[in-house]
Amino acid sequence: MKVLGNKAFTGILTEKNRKQSAGFRGDADRDIRVTEPDKATKKRRYSLWEQRLFSFPLLWFGLDGTVVVAVPRSLRAGRKVSRMMRIVKLIPLIFACLLFVGCGGAESAGSAGEASGGEYGSIVARFGTLNQIRAQIVTIRVDVLDPVSGEPILPSQQGGLGQEFVFQQVPVGPKLLRASGFNADGGTEDSAEIQVMVLAGQSTRATLSLTTGGATGGGTAGGTTEGGTTGGTTTGGTATGGTTTAGTTGGTTTGGTTTGGTTTAGTTGGTTTGGTTGGTTGGTAGGTTGGTTGGTTGGTTGGTTSGSTFLFVTNEGTGAVSVYDSNYTEVTNSPLTGLGAQATVAFDVAGRRAFTAGPGTNQITAIAIDTVTPTPESPLFFASDVVFGVAYDPDRNVVYAGDTAANYVGVISAATSNQTGSIFGLDDPREIRYFNGRIYVAESNTGALRVFDANTLAEVTGSPVAIGGGEADSLALDTANNRIFVGMPQGPTAGGFVAVIDLATLTQVAGSPFASGSRTTGVAYDPVRNRILACNDPMGTGDLVVLDGTTFTATPPITAGNRPSDVVYDAANQRIIVSNRDGNTINVFDAATLTEITGSPFTVGTGAGSFLGNIGVVTLP
Repeated sequence: MKVLGNKAFTGILTEKNRKQSAGFRGDADRDIRVTEPDKATKKRRYSLWEQRLFSFPLLWFGLDGTVVVAVPRSLRAGRKVSRMMRIVKLIPLIFACLLFVGCGGAESAGSAGEASGGEYGSIVARFGTLNQIRAQIVTIRVDVLDPVSGEPILPSQQGGLGQEFVFQQVPVGPKLLRASGFNADGGTEDSAEIQVMVLAGQSTRATLSLTTGGATGGGTAGGTTEGGTTGGTTTGGTATGGTTTAGTTGGTTTGGTTTGGTTTAGTTGGTTTGGTTGGTTGGTAGGTTGGTTGGTTGGTTGGTTSGSTFLFVTNEGTGAVSVYDSNYTEVTNSPLTGLGAQATVAFDVAGRRAFTAGPGTNQITAIAIDTVTPTPESPLFFASDVVFGVAYDPDRNVVYAGDTAANYVGVISAATSNQTGSIFGLDDPREIRYFNGRIYVAESNTGALRVFDANTLAEVTGSPVAIGGGEADSLALDTANNRIFVGMPQGPTAGGFVAVIDLATLTQVAGSPFASGSRTTGVAYDPVRNRILACNDPMGTGDLVVLDGTTFTATPPITAGNRPSDVVYDAANQRIIVSNRDGNTINVFDAATLTEITGSPFTVGTGAGSFLGNIGVVTLP
């Protein structure tokens, strides 16, 4: 509320406001005439009406919502009145001011409460560890923009490395967060954008990375010391990021021919082809860090593990990922700890990477399968932290992650580590799969399958696909027959079900969904025998149910441990693996006979309290 004197009041009383204001009708110039100051005396002259009017405080309510208190000139010692009279006349003014200031204060407090609980949220932007920020960057600026117009919503903030940028009173809905990194001369070194969803009364955390040019991948870790001075350090560390140039030049100089580090200075060269030349020559002289990862270790391990199978186990309770070989013996460097709760895993087979995430972290860990160590681009930053589903898209080199709290799916680049897109409007997205240019999302609360075009991120015709009531929790693909299976803990009636959906028509096959046990928590597919595999957790001793892929008839339940959380099919070893959330064990079955193999169940995880999440099995090329 503004308290204005008569001079300011003159400016407020425009002809339009005088005529439109309630309580002052008729001839505004006759009833309320505020004259200009007398040029000789510098004092205002007032008519009788004006003197009467301005003998009392005037409250003016503008049509634009402005509240004005006009202080009478007589109360400002403009007229010769007694001090007592001035005090008496001030009483209604003081009372009115207190009344309206109090109301205004209450209204402001109410608005603030409404904002924090119903209209606004906040954003906390931070960056990864300093080695994930380009060395040239000394200051960072963060802007909150409208995702459609690109216009700023709030004033930008600028600070130093390691600082958190907190934006309050951010309107709810999708926002574009842009970070810019500047060098000592004020020049822009790098920028990154990420879409975030602001929820009412909640704080949205976003972690960004400024690594264009490969601070961790190109020059620094991609072949620093001797791996080709020009290719590893100068060229690879700046704009090219150690991808093509760093590998080619670095590999040619000393790094072991051109194949010794073609793409990422040893990553692809050291593992895929660099097991021989790139592993030996490129590893020895091909750069300390880059040579070690991409050459020595990548060559040795990558060369010897080709065709090997690994089982990845997520530990939701202890924030770790455990990795096992085909004998279910834990491999070197496992478990990888300190990751936050882990509940889901996806694979980039050609790139020999695994991606894991879970609730409570706003990042996705990229793990080199050969070494069970984070890759140079890890972690991938995701502006949300309740993740129960990830999928890898090899056609676009991106990871899809579903946030069950903010109800959207984020698209994160597996090259730059930054979020590049979002799919909003979901309701509790769980598991995600990518196949043939489309993204498939199990939407738990609505009991539906949502399908999106991977290029446009728009929902395709025919989506959502209702699955007959209940929940949609897990997914498995049958790529040969163009089908997808949706596991349902609770179906249209009591017990678990599996919905079978034709991907060409996005409709359920006749009779779907099909009963699959007590409470289906995971689903997989055996393409060799055309079997649908469903594990069930009845909140106690669980089981495995196998459905025929043509008739959809089910076998009797097969005991499978304490609270099964997921099931996978190991094609290389022809096995079915069921993880048990509370038992820290896996039950392994022969896929042909459906009997447990010798030694099963096997103890996995990080011990008591691991609370096993999803598992994944991968065979390296």
